[in-house]
Amino acid sequence: MTDTLRRLARLKSLEETTARRNLAEAQQAEQANMDEAEALAQRVADLRLEGDCDAALLQSHHQLQLRLELARRRAVRHSRTLAERTVRQQARFNDARMERRKAEKVVEVVQERLDTEEAKRLQAQLDAAGTATWFRRRAA
Repeated sequence: MTDTLRRLARLKSLEETTARRNLAEAQQAEQANMDEAEALAQRVADLRLEGDCDAALLQSHHQLQLRLELARRRAVRHSRTLAERTVRQQARFNDARMERRKAEKVVEVVQERLDTEEAKRLQAQLDAAGTATWFRRRAA
């Protein structure tokens, strides 16, 4: 029975490891997206500072600014989605960690009970042997 419980605890540990890995990936994706959004925002700001009087160049700058701003907004929306994913992964990781701890605690409790029962059985054998020796000595 303890072997089965140990295997169950090991499975819970593997689930926790997987959840931890998924959480780390979600956090990295969220951070990479935020970095990309910041870079786009900085590029838009840099383009705003450039001031040329040529109308065609001004129009191309404006179009580029517009595309970059739309890309930045998409990145920000995507970062919200990634933040929600990170929160879900954090919750899964916490659940997996608690399940692993529960499984390990069950294994400990069962092992303690088995050890106690084994100690009682051994003590009963020693008592029986001691009683038999006492009777033999008493009879002699």
